[in-house]
Amino acid sequence: METEQGLVKAPKGILTRSTVNEYLSRWLLNQSRLLRQPPAVRFQAEHSNDCWQFDLSPSDLKHIDKPEWIDPSKGEPTLLLFSVADDRSGVAYNLSQLHRIHANNLRAAAKTECNT
Repeated sequence: METEQGLVKAPKGILTRSTVNEYLSRWLLNQSRLLRQPPAVRFQAEHSNDCWQFDLSPSDLKHIDKPEWIDPSKGEPTLLLFSVADDRSGVAYNLSQLHRIHANNLRAAAKTECNT
């Protein structure tokens, strides 16, 4: 059995299959229950700025002229609308104008935008 202290194993000969099956049945622990995903648990950050939620959505309605910096060899770009929200306070920022951001620069751009 897995515990906070680690794996605990009963010595050989103490438990029989029928005893284990009896307790599993009594506690309603059958295979379908043991394999079932746990219910969703609501999470909320304890303090503001502990957790930020990012939503990146492709824009089907908003279109812009193709910027000069687009490299056609990398395929057709997708315009994304960015939203950032502080999990605790609910403060939200719309970063839809940041269409020149590369993924590796998103954190810095969001931080700059949120501080303005």
